[in-house]
Amino acid sequence: MTWTPRWLLIPLLLLALGLGACAGPVGSTPSPSITVTPPQAPATLTSTPAPPTVFRVWLPPSFDPNADHPAANLLRERLEAFAHAEGLALDVRLKRVDGPGGMLPTLTDAELVAPDAVPTVLLLPRWALESAALKGLLTPFGLLPQASFSGGQGAMCPFAVGLGQVQGVTYGLLVGGEAFVMLHPPDAFAEGVPATWDDLVANASLPWRWAAGDPQARLLLGAYRAAGGPLRTAEGRPTLDPTVLTSILGDFAQLAQRGLLVPALLDLTTDQAAWEYYGQSPSALLFLPQTYALREETPWQIALIPGAEVRGWAWADGYLWAVPRQTQPRLALAGRWLAQMNDPAFLAPWTEALGLLPPNQATLAQWQQHDRATTLETIASYATPLPSMDLLTTLGPVLQEALAQVLQGSSPEEAAQQAVQALPAP
Repeated sequence: MTWTPRWLLIPLLLLALGLGACAGPVGSTPSPSITVTPPQAPATLTSTPAPPTVFRVWLPPSFDPNADHPAANLLRERLEAFAHAEGLALDVRLKRVDGPGGMLPTLTDAELVAPDAVPTVLLLPRWALESAALKGLLTPFGLLPQASFSGGQGAMCPFAVGLGQVQGVTYGLLVGGEAFVMLHPPDAFAEGVPATWDDLVANASLPWRWAAGDPQARLLLGAYRAAGGPLRTAEGRPTLDPTVLTSILGDFAQLAQRGLLVPALLDLTTDQAAWEYYGQSPSALLFLPQTYALREETPWQIALIPGAEVRGWAWADGYLWAVPRQTQPRLALAGRWLAQMNDPAFLAPWTEALGLLPPNQATLAQWQQHDRATTLETIASYATPLPSMDLLTTLGPVLQEALAQVLQGSSPEEAAQQAVQALPAP
């Protein structure tokens, strides 16, 4: 097998994409199911190369193209049409991302034992893309044949470009984002959403609800960063400013004293758990990805989380197409698929059906829910990719513990000092 040398890396994708600001779900006539291999125990890999006439795709089970859902119909039709146009057999496999038989371990084994068995493309959450890229399992997009990947259907929003990069190199194409935002009842703010974080805290009358046991501590981390708190030192090490952190923890302590926060929130460790507890009755402020308010008919309104100044914030996460390392003809095939998946004519109904944040304005402009699209356009303009996993795994648990101490009665000063001391020594 001929591998393309790594030193030829040229960041062509960003030049092709560019940077830009950034009817109910559209169904389709049912078509015959395509053959999908469900998640299963690891199979014994062989050295027999896959035929060059196969378009092989790995998907998380949540994106099953045979599911009974409008988005699944759209993806199935897109896969079938692409394989037919290329004259290829279609092989779609559903795989969990990690764990036995998952994408990441199987991809590692296949590259060593049976390189031709790796998929042409695979769909990954952002954290898995970062992990696979750092292990050298993915092809930088600069190595994709430029002619095969037009990608020019719409300028990508900055958050979408950022999510596709690992250490400044592009490895993924975002097809749908999740923004960690504020959900509120329609009548929560008579004079509009508060302009700043201080206003939000000072004028709060509704309970605040979210997964306070989240080990990534996204709400506290985002509020700290929006207040000017640094995340890294000049040398690149994870850091926390005790003064800024004390101030933000003081806000949470104030809310707890007013009965708007309760220690029981620490038992909620996932967004799904928080939604199941509080999402059915809009009587609080929820801090969750926007997908929960968009996947079904709900009265919840979506807004940026107010920041220290008159500018809101939202953490962005999402799902991205990635390309494993493989031969040049298969790289060209992968590039043509990526161009297909960047088409707003497909992305608009697909992202709307799933409640995902589109990667570009051209896609949002084709949404049928125009009022929602206007809100999401604002969110896309201010959303920032979640920090890299080394920061999340270092700062997240420390901040989550600091929040737990405050909700259980410790002073903000003491909790902040302990958080700073808990960071790894230089």
